[in-house]
Amino acid sequence: MQQTENYQLGLWELSDQVTHEAFNENTVKIDSALAELAEGIEETTATIAASMPRVAVGTYKGSGRCSSNYPNRLTFTFKPKFFMVWGYNGWYFRAVEGQNLKIYDGNSSGGTVYTMTNTVWGDNYISWYFTYQSNDSYGIGQMNDANTTYQYIAIG
Repeated sequence: MQQTENYQLGLWELSDQVTHEAFNENTVKIDSALAELAEGIEETTATIAASMPRVAVGTYKGSGRCSSNYPNRLTFTFKPKFFMVWGYNGWYFRAVEGQNLKIYDGNSSGGTVYTMTNTVWGDNYISWYFTYQSNDSYGIGQMNDANTTYQYIAIG
């Protein structure tokens, strides 16, 4: 009996005696090759999925409050590595993981207004707050102005 080149499956010729054992050997070889292929596909898929960036976009409505008693906090299904929020009169915040949010005034030529020193990067969230003197109702400085809808994007 001849065999295939790659998996040495039986190739019967007219003069060969066909047996159940030979068929079963072929079946086991095919099953083993398919299982190995499936395992490789699963590993490759997992590797690709783990390296793909995750993205969350959304909105929130400001409460008008600021301070450590009223922090903004957004939670995701992944660890954020980049974050940006915008929505008040051309202003926006942005930061890369581990950095404090930088606040930009889109209406001025100067760009950066200040750095949000109270930024916390968690395993699946980012939070921040702004302290304005002793006034906790200056939500604008925290991207939390009352009844203003803010948009955000997080990439992890």
